[in-house]
Amino acid sequence: MSMSLLAFSAVCACLGTVLAVGAIVLEMRGLLHSKGHGYLLAVGLGSALLAFRAFVVREPSFLILEAIKTLAAFSAVLLPRRSFITEVLQDVEAL
Repeated sequence: MSMSLLAFSAVCACLGTVLAVGAIVLEMRGLLHSKGHGYLLAVGLGSALLAFRAFVVREPSFLILEAIKTLAAFSAVLLPRRSFITEVLQDVEAL
C-alpha cells in the first residue's frame, strides 16, 4: 500500500471526524436540528470519509459501522418521509 494513500485516507479521517462531531456539537447547542439536511449531510459525508479510511486500513467492523451511518444519513435526506431503514426498525419494534 502506498504511503500517499495512507496519508490521504488519514486526512479524510480527520475531515470526516470534524464534520461528524461538529454536526453533533452544533445539534447539542441548538444550532442544527438532527433531522435537518445540514446535520444529516455533515454526518453522512463525515461517516463516508471515515468509512474510506476504515477500508484503506482494513478495519471491517469500523467500515460496516460507518457505512451504515452513511446510508442512514443519506437515505434520510433522499427519502425524508419514511426510509426503508425506518420501516424495518418499526417492524422490529412491533415484534
